[in-house]
Amino acid sequence: MSRFPIVSLHHVTATVDAAQPDLVFCAKLLGLRLVKRTVNFDNTGVYHFYYGDRHGSPGTIWTSFPYHGMGVPPGRRGAGQVTATSFSVPEASLGFWRRRLRDHGVPVGEREPRFGAEAIRVLDPSGLAMDLVATPDDSRPAWTVAGIDPSVAVRGLAGVTLSIRSPADTIRLLTDLLTAKPYLGAAHARPMGSADGGARAGAPTLQEQAADAESRRDWKTSISAKNRQLVEQAQKR
Repeated sequence: MSRFPIVSLHHVTATVDAAQPDLVFCAKLLGLRLVKRTVNFDNTGVYHFYYGDRHGSPGTIWTSFPYHGMGVPPGRRGAGQVTATSFSVPEASLGFWRRRLRDHGVPVGEREPRFGAEAIRVLDPSGLAMDLVATPDDSRPAWTVAGIDPSVAVRGLAGVTLSIRSPADTIRLLTDLLTAKPYLGAAHARPMGSADGGARAGAPTLQEQAADAESRRDWKTSISAKNRQLVEQAQKR
């Protein structure tokens, strides 16, 4: 096993539509702190927003690139991508979040328990799926805003869901290279935990999902030859 095992996710980044709706949804409605506002270093005409807790701690950070008006076509859901990002909230807080989100015109979907934890799903203004997972033992301190008490506030990332048509290779990369540990779950979904034995916040979930030929092509071509070379080199070490 690696001497430096992966403990959890550091952050999750997404491309979104317009900047102002993203700021309102994340900072005001979900109550995340806008830790930093900078630009995309590869395209300085695009903002890069960092949301998280008071200190921008690893495992709490959600970042976004608002590409509205830049000619970027809308994404398509399918296999070979992150299809949902989960945020950890206190165990008894989902009633509060249902009311708050619906009061602001955001539809709330009920989710099957996420490996024993109750969860709800919402779509952000760009249509990205976000799950709020009622986590019983998340002691991370919360950042709060008006209308959100610390007893119900978001604690940070709970993980991501990867939809994959044939998960064997991805599971092998996560377990062999990144030292994640698989946990028994439903036949179509497998939670992955940290190498130290805990299914802790920030662990990915793999979900098998069928994909049409077009979405498979899009996924394969998004992986550069350089990235493949780096992975192959790491696997040989």
